[in-house]
Amino acid sequence: MIDLGAKNSCICKKINSVPPECVNQYRFSDSGKSIQLKPKHSEETVLIAIDKCVISDGRKKCDCLFIHKSNGKTYTFLVELKGKNHIENAFEQLSKTKQYSEYLDIIEK
Repeated sequence: MIDLGAKNSCICKKINSVPPECVNQYRFSDSGKSIQLKPKHSEETVLIAIDKCVISDGRKKCDCLFIHKSNGKTYTFLVELKGKNHIENAFEQLSKTKQYSEYLDIIEK
């Protein structure tokens, strides 16, 4: 579905995913919080680790990205897993990620 070139290892896999936050190809977990987007039979979902993988420097960025195909449409969901006391920081991380060339390159593909 998607080719990230040198960053293909950032796509979460069913088993032996790297980074370890990739529980499997549909579930991501960080700091005791997790999220899952499991497709129906006619759908496709790709989970990509953003933090510590696609973007590994000190910039503010979100945790992961889901790319979901359903009924001929493609949807993207940026995710930042935070507790309720850090919502403003989470919004900032999501907003910043949308501006980075690494994210824009993935969306273009």
